Amino acid sequence: MKVRFPLSSIAAAAILTHVVAIDDVPHTYRGGGLSCYDNGWSVNGNYPSLWEATSNYCNKYKGWDYASQGHPALGVVNSKTPDGGPFKLNLWFYRVKLDIKTWGPQVCIQLFQNVLGGCEAVEGHDMGHFHGGAAHTKPFNWLASIDCENSS
Repeated sequence: MKVRFPLSSIAAAAILTHVVAIDDVPHTYRGGGLSCYDNGWSVNGNYPSLWEATSNYCNKYKGWDYASQGHPALGVVNSKTPDGGPFKLNLWFYRVKLDIKTWGPQVCIQLFQNVLGGCEAVEGHDMGHFHGGAAHTKPFNWLASIDCENSS
């Protein structure tokens, strides 16, 4: 299955709406940048496990070739609010440097782990009340973000 999603100005705008400006990232965590959201929503990241969902998303595109396939689609995870109501999350993973040719599943997993573990460690957002966030590598080559899906 080929999904063509070039990193265009629309995609770049989407990235910037989900992540604060790189110079304004409030935290460093495990050697990269970390921004934890608090936009009035939270999910229970344990049911289903966001750790497992992000790893599955990262491994789904292992070996993905940007040159021939464009950018893969974002991931959508069906989650639950702390009260048990339905809630959807978007998983974003982008190469920022255009000369990167293939998807980096290990970097993807590490950055999502930084979002999940870092926001709990740095901001106190436990997995039962996860608010979303973003992490990037230093140098700024890769970006991962977990945010609410627009229909939620």
